[in-house]
Order: sequence, then structure tokens, then C-alpha cells
Amino acid sequence: MREVARRPAAPNCAVIRGNAVWRIGGCTVPQTAVRPDGRQLVIADVAFGGKPMITITSSSLSGVKGYTLTLPFTPRPIPSASRESSRAAMQKSAEGAQLPPFPEFYDPIAGLIVSSNGEVWLTGSAPRGQPRTLWRISTTGKVLGKVTLGNFTLEAASGDVLWGTAKDADDVV
Repeated sequence: MREVARRPAAPNCAVIRGNAVWRIGGCTVPQTAVRPDGRQLVIADVAFGGKPMITITSSSLSGVKGYTLTLPFTPRPIPSASRESSRAAMQKSAEGAQLPPFPEFYDPIAGLIVSSNGEVWLTGSAPRGQPRTLWRISTTGKVLGKVTLGNFTLEAASGDVLWGTAKDADDVV
């Protein structure tokens, strides 16, 4: 067995004290996905700098040429009251620990899937109850299109067929 994907923890996304770890909610870390047959690894990374971008990098594990694609996005700020509340709660549980700066923006990525034919499906995040945008990206890194769906979480995709879950008004799947 070999490990081909891992979701790394950014150094500023957790507080570690002894054997205890407290994860900072809302922290943005790169998303990874692997094609079902293991022949392709895709990483989606976020940069909030001058021009906020999502960078998608596809690497073939079978010798086929990979690609890198960037998609612009509009950052959604986390309200300062929410950040301070989280900080205060963590300060109580991680007493004496040095807390890093808390994230200022919500993670723009809600999900990343690689289909069996190598297409990438990236799901953007949205406020609770709001529709999410899904981007379909070809095996060569070209955006084939996007669709906005409300109340839907993408679980798998193949060609034009999507499988997912939806929740009712009571938040039941």
C-alpha cells in the first residue's frame, strides 16, 4: 500500500499542547481527491491575497500530462463576533496556549471529486440554505461548465450523471 493523498493541516489551523490538539474551525487547508482507479491526484488550494484564487493542480500517476487551473472567487468574511466567540471558547479549553490568528474568511471549497473518467468536480461553499456552485473541469484543465444547485451535496460524478444527497426542511438527508 502507498499513500497517494492526504489532507494536510496548516500550522495555523490547530493548537497543540502536549498530547491535546484543538482544531480551529473555518480554517482553509488544501483539498485533495484521487480518481477511483488511483491514476490521478487532484489538489485544490486557496489563496486570499490581492486576487483571491482557487488553484487546481491535477497530477497523473500513470504518465499522462497533468495541468494547473486557477478560478477566481469572492471571499465571504467570517463575522468578527463569530471569530471572537470561537477564540474565547478555545482560549478556555486550551488555557495557557498561544493561539494563532483566526481565519478572516470562510473556506470557498465545500468539496472536490475526481470522476472515474478523470474529470474534476469542485463544489464551492455557500451560506447555510443557499445554493452551491459546482464546476465541471475536463481532463485537460478546461472548465466545461458550472451548475448551481440548492440543497444538494455532490457525492460522485460520471460524465453528465451526478449522485448526491439532499436535505429536507428539517435538515434530514
